Amino acid sequence: MSNYLLYRDAFVIETNKNDELILVKVQSGGKLTVINKIGQKEKYNAHLKRLDNEGKPIKLGDKFKRGNPKYDISEKEANTIKINAINHPNKNSRYKNKIELRKLKGRQKKKP
Repeated sequence: MSNYLLYRDAFVIETNKNDELILVKVQSGGKLTVINKIGQKEKYNAHLKRLDNEGKPIKLGDKFKRGNPKYDISEKEANTIKINAINHPNKNSRYKNKIELRKLKGRQKKKP
């Protein structure tokens, strides 16, 4: 399996006390959500990634490296991306994104 996040830029959306991350990949193409970052538009796919290709939580290290800090997004932009991911038009993606956030924070599924 190839490591698809090794060569791709990604935004860190959320973290927990164990320094595990949730990422959103920066992409180009058709119907993607756009944010303005440093005077340029960045497109991202609102699918949250919590695990790497080996099924381990994503942490900074050999596999995942921090990029140039001048390209970081603000906390407000990260919250906007998180809200867009939770309110995704596709019901299945919306459900998966909510589960990924719950697993990262160690929360149980809500009971009806």
